[in-house]
Amino acid sequence: MSSLLQASQQQNSRTNTFWIYITVGLTLVASTAFATYHLIEQDRRVKRRKQTKQAERQVLRLIHQIQLDRQTIHNDIEGLTRVLLQTAQHTTSIDTTTDDKEWKRRDFILAECNELLLRLLERLDAIRPKSAILGEDIEGQGQQEPSALEQAAILDIRNRKKKVIRQIERNFRQLDQCKDLMNGMGVDQ
Repeated sequence: MSSLLQASQQQNSRTNTFWIYITVGLTLVASTAFATYHLIEQDRRVKRRKQTKQAERQVLRLIHQIQLDRQTIHNDIEGLTRVLLQTAQHTTSIDTTTDDKEWKRRDFILAECNELLLRLLERLDAIRPKSAILGEDIEGQGQQEPSALEQAAILDIRNRKKKVIRQIERNFRQLDQCKDLMNGMGVDQ
């Protein structure tokens, strides 16, 4: 009986060892899968963060270029305003023989600045902060919910875009003042 008991204990020992090996193996597989999953998710978050920063820099560069173009137009408007004010102070009537070409040139500058400012507004309107940061919305697929970093980038782009729009609106008001000055000096547009 003792050999039967010994054989039974050996069988139980082998079975226990087998189950221990199975448990350790499953634990190792589960731990490896868990660690792999977290590494992949962390990698995705890092890639998404890099893409967000890259998209933000790209859009901010575009807004900066629009701002530089607006500044150039602003300088033209300031120069024209200065010339019109000087002309208004020094002359009361327009010498049509010498100034006709000059008034047409000034009128052309006004029209050109107006057109360029409208184009800048169109370029700004084409910038969609959410789409730029999160990517284009494919038909039938909703965009994923933005992370805190993406929300901050979207907000920053919106604020800079609004700032440039306000400056362009100010330039339009300056253009209107120039037109009023020209009309007040007797030049029909």
